[in-house]
Amino acid sequence: GGLYCRYAVAELHRRLNDEDLGLRDLYFNLFASLSSPHLGSNRHSYLSLPETVESAIGKYAIGGQTGIDLFRLNANDDSNQDRMPWVAGALESKDIVYAMGTESNFLIPLGKFRERVAYAGAYMTDLMVSTETAAFLHEKSYTEHVVRRKERNGALDSKNFFIADVKTAMRPFGTNVPRNTEDREVGSNERVCSKIHRMSYSLDSLGWRKVFVDTRSVLP
Repeated sequence: GGLYCRYAVAELHRRLNDEDLGLRDLYFNLFASLSSPHLGSNRHSYLSLPETVESAIGKYAIGGQTGIDLFRLNANDDSNQDRMPWVAGALESKDIVYAMGTESNFLIPLGKFRERVAYAGAYMTDLMVSTETAAFLHEKSYTEHVVRRKERNGALDSKNFFIADVKTAMRPFGTNVPRNTEDREVGSNERVCSKIHRMSYSLDSLGWRKVFVDTRSVLP
């Protein structure tokens, strides 16, 4: 639901502006997502899967446009990657998850909220949504995550699922991000990795509270 909500927020923001209602009529208080695949499911599966297997899951197991978008099966298709002039234009993008994670038409409305919170399952306990995509983490990220609160040291506790609460600071989202996403001289694999990195950096730049939980004690 987090991806749908992010799109809805951007569309609502656009309509408020277009209809001249004024943002004073709507207060953006809290945006929260619970184990949502903010970076998509491509390369974020429970087990490392070949691209052909991910493609089959997206097309047939999930099916339809949702599966194609979620697994970013058109991430290597740069034929229609121009900047989206408005929110609904993102539907024409070959890679809508990437557009939502990097375009100002989506990031600015999300940044209007007083607070943004992302809940993520730690220890890869969510088979559908990995920790990395739920908390938009990236191995090359240099975004500082400040620990606000840490409850325990990894021991299982059926009464307390909370592990850590961290915070990222808000900063301009259009600077110091990977720029070889459209570089034809680099391989397609590197372009895809750079796009994931750019989404991670852009989302982090809005300033988030990330809460990591451990549900291992209640799993069969």
